[in-house]
Amino acid sequence: MSAMHSLRLIPFTVAMLLAACGGGGGSSTPPPPPPVCTTPCGITLNWSANMEAGVNDIGGGYRIYYATAPNTALGQATLLTVAHDPASGQTPTTAALQLTAGTWYVRVTAFSTINTSGSDPSTELAVVVP
Repeated sequence: MSAMHSLRLIPFTVAMLLAACGGGGGSSTPPPPPPVCTTPCGITLNWSANMEAGVNDIGGGYRIYYATAPNTALGQATLLTVAHDPASGQTPTTAALQLTAGTWYVRVTAFSTINTSGSDPSTELAVVVP
């Protein structure tokens, strides 16, 4: 008899790390346009931890899938694995990506030694990199 294990993934957020200067002084000059990435921009993904014990133990973690087309098959997307860190005893819930300008589509799955294929993917998030 085999046991079926499912992993639940909690929504995630994206933060873009773009440098910009803000002025002050009440000038009537319109503000400058937002910065545009001419090289890959640093994008930070954050998500709520999956509380399944296996995800938060050796052999567990998260997989970040990203592509420039929506609904890309996971096997065709670029993959970043965020594994449990045995030294700290923690499974990170943040990942940094270097993305070029354009729209990127991101999904996250959780995995463990019990469920190596991983959870169902999160809802796809469109990330616009200027």
